Parts: sequence; C-alpha cells; structure tokens
Amino acid sequence: MLNRKNVYFIVDFETTGVDPDTDYPIEVGIVVVDGYFNIKKFYSALIKVPETYLQDSETWKEDYMGAFNVHKITPKELQQKGKPIEVVAKEILNLAHQFTTENRKPILFSDNIQFEFRFMADIFAEADIKKEFPFHYCGWDSSSLLESTGIGDPVPVHRALQDATLLYTALLRAFQKVDGLPVYNRNTVNNSNNPYCF
Repeated sequence: MLNRKNVYFIVDFETTGVDPDTDYPIEVGIVVVDGYFNIKKFYSALIKVPETYLQDSETWKEDYMGAFNVHKITPKELQQKGKPIEVVAKEILNLAHQFTTENRKPILFSDNIQFEFRFMADIFAEADIKKEFPFHYCGWDSSSLLESTGIGDPVPVHRALQDATLLYTALLRAFQKVDGLPVYNRNTVNNSNNPYCF
C-alpha cells in the first residue's frame, strides 16, 4: 500500500480555530516514518502568535477562547515557550531536507489532510519561504483507511505531537490488517507509474 521508497510526515496542528483563512497555527507535531512505517524522528513546537494577530483583540479573544477549551494551550505558554513562525518553518524545512531522497519529497499524512496541508503551507507563506515548501503536493488522508479497516480515527488529546503519535499507532494497526488482504496488481492501473500516491 505504501511506496517503500517514500518518507511520510504524520502531522497534526493545534490552532486558534478551524478556519485556515482567519485562524493561526499555535502548535505542530510531526512523526517522521519511512516507507516501512518505522519511526525515524519526532518534531514538535509551540508557535508564537504574531503581534499583528494579537492586535485584533476581539478576533483573538473570540477565536482563541473557544479553541483554548479544546487544547488548553494558554497565551502565556505560547508567548513564553513558543517559537517565531519563521524559526518553525526553517526547522521543518531542514527536517524535510534530511528525509528527501532520490528527489522524492516527503509526503504529509493526516486524518484531516486538507486542514493540516493548508496550515503547513500557511507556515511557509507566513515565514516568507513559500517557494521552498518541501512537501509533495500529494498528501494522504487516513480517515478512509482507518474506517474501512475497522480501526477508526483515534480519540485526540488535542496536543499536536501526542495526536500525531496516536494517529501513527492507529495507522500501523490498519496497515498490518491491510497487508494480510489480497492486493490488486498495480501493473493494471493506468497511473501505476506514479511513485508517490500508491
């Protein structure tokens, strides 16, 4: 099911809300795995909210207080322990470069890939290195796999690295189930030469 030559970044974000157009990422967690689903590295960071976002105090209060009830990350914790978004983007960029092999960019993996992919892209745009976005355009959404194998989405704890690790564990169980099933012959599929999405 996985291309053994690829590297996957299982990613999770905590944010100030669920709208990528108006909300801001405040924590990222990544579990890096190889094509055999062996863990290669962990990464996590709290992300400082920029002053421009904080200046709109009404938006900050309304959005953030609702999200705080979920993830419990306080503004004080963010300002004391958070890293500027430029630093986080560079750290993720360096991590992705470590695992870029044979011109294969790492592939993002999530239980809500549209959400995580958008916030990841926003981090690089906000850090003014959008053109250096280091991930393949084809991301994996795990929800269908987890549902079809009877594993189901893991119950989140709403801290980024813990949730990414919970997803890794659920995916590992799902892939172990799938490996025991008959697999169709990929040579019969028209786009079987795509090295990333299979």
